[in-house]
Amino acid sequence: MLPGQSEITPLQVATAIAGGTIALIVLGIQPVLYGAYVLEGSISPQRLGLLSAVEIAGIAAGSAIGVQLLARWRTQILVLAATALLIAGNLIPVAEGATGLLMLCRLTAGIGGGLLVGIVGVAISRTRRLGAWAGSFVLTQGLVPYLVLRGFMHFDPDPASHTVQLVLAGFGLVTLLLLPFYPARMLGSGDEQAEPIGRPQGRGIVGLGSVLLCVGAVGGIWGYLEVWMHSRGIERADSTSLITISLLGQILGAVAGSLIADGKWGWLRLIVLLCALMSAVVAWLAWPSSAVVSFGYGVAYAMVAPAFPPLLARLDPVGRAVPYSATAQLVGLAILPTLAGEFLAPFGLDLVLVGFLSCMLGSLVLVLSQVPFLLGRNRKPDPVSWKVHHEAV
Repeated sequence: MLPGQSEITPLQVATAIAGGTIALIVLGIQPVLYGAYVLEGSISPQRLGLLSAVEIAGIAAGSAIGVQLLARWRTQILVLAATALLIAGNLIPVAEGATGLLMLCRLTAGIGGGLLVGIVGVAISRTRRLGAWAGSFVLTQGLVPYLVLRGFMHFDPDPASHTVQLVLAGFGLVTLLLLPFYPARMLGSGDEQAEPIGRPQGRGIVGLGSVLLCVGAVGGIWGYLEVWMHSRGIERADSTSLITISLLGQILGAVAGSLIADGKWGWLRLIVLLCALMSAVVAWLAWPSSAVVSFGYGVAYAMVAPAFPPLLARLDPVGRAVPYSATAQLVGLAILPTLAGEFLAPFGLDLVLVGFLSCMLGSLVLVLSQVPFLLGRNRKPDPVSWKVHHEAV
């Protein structure tokens, strides 16, 4: 929890998570939206990777900006600004072939969504059960886009890009209904002008680097998964089934991960889960058509993600790193898949997965480098518990 800040209510954290989930729906339905852009001639298939990187970079930048603005702006004002950008980016009409305008629109929508994600990062950092709330956010990020995709499959299996964007804009309007449930201020109280959250330093940067490498690699594998399966001779119907099974694993893993992520020894569980995640990738390379491996990969990833915020809280006790956890994740998602596509994909998709596996190993190495410090902190009495005991006496 951020030093000097009181804990916010569960309803307020849940409201922030709902807003952040709405902002990130686009990441779950990108295949449908981007596929429509290609079919309509708005962009060439070769530039989809760049479009995705631009949008995710906008979300990452917006989340970092949102963390800083919360110290000066009332939360509702920031939500209104975010909603306006999110809706505008989805409603501005784009003519056929206007690729530059399309990227500008996706960047605008991304920045708006990122502001909402920044609010989530600060809200979770002000709770004591960081892992539980982070796990809830992972769960909603998987569940809501899944339901949206199922809705398209049922009502409009081949939607136009304008239709998909209208749905995204409609969800943006839902954030206005959430306004009364946000706290007036996330940082400071009343009309005080709180200091912005400082930049992470030292061990906090190491922890954020681990987040960036792990989540960026997982997202990269997910983005290349279907085409990689096709390269290994798996039919499209079978690959879709395997991806659905992995999604189910993610939902169940997010629930389990939110229950076990917290505690002084959460970093040790993170190390074990990172090893399990890497083992799942190795197993997938060996048995690409295995439903068990597909399910296990989904479970492992969704259990790893909620374990990072508690690690950041222990590495950076002054609370500078936790609010930027989502930013680190999004930067990883923007950079690593793009680099893999440019430098590794021409030599084979198996090599792409090996590259992402190497990034996961790098994430594990960064965590292991902090083990002596983490062991030292676990030998010391918890400062919050000591303060409560001292005041009771």
